[in-house]
Amino acid sequence: MATKLASKSEYLYKRARELIPGGVNSPVRNYSPYPLFVASAKGSRFRTVDGEEFLDYCMAYGALLDGHADEEVVEAVQKALGRGSLYGQPTEMEVELASLIKSLVPSMEMVRLANSGTEATMHSLRLARAFTGRQKDFELWTVKSSLTTAWPTEHCWMAMRLKKS
Repeated sequence: MATKLASKSEYLYKRARELIPGGVNSPVRNYSPYPLFVASAKGSRFRTVDGEEFLDYCMAYGALLDGHADEEVVEAVQKALGRGSLYGQPTEMEVELASLIKSLVPSMEMVRLANSGTEATMHSLRLARAFTGRQKDFELWTVKSSLTTAWPTEHCWMAMRLKKS
């Protein structure tokens, strides 16, 4: 006999666990008894698939300074998407953005934009290698993480440090 689930979030979590390791794509989203699945958001609030409304204290860890679905941001994104979405070539807009960033941080000599944290890390490593003249001089260590209970307690975050040789 099947057990009736309490909510659509619970149903989605059960289904996600069959498709996604741990049922979520980031361990910090996994909490008991199941995560809230978001249907929409506007400003500082989000609405779950169950129709409940919550104040979003996370705000994408700071990325949503203007809140969810800010009208000015949505309009600018729609306008930009009308011109294309991913070129794989340089654009005038990135030159203008680099100029704006440099004007806001006068001590900055140049700007390197990145599409992901991985890409930014690789740029940082290249810069460190160029500055130090070393090519293979870093070590890895781990730091205990208490962000999640979904993984065993021995789960650790990985970090990198340049050696001081």
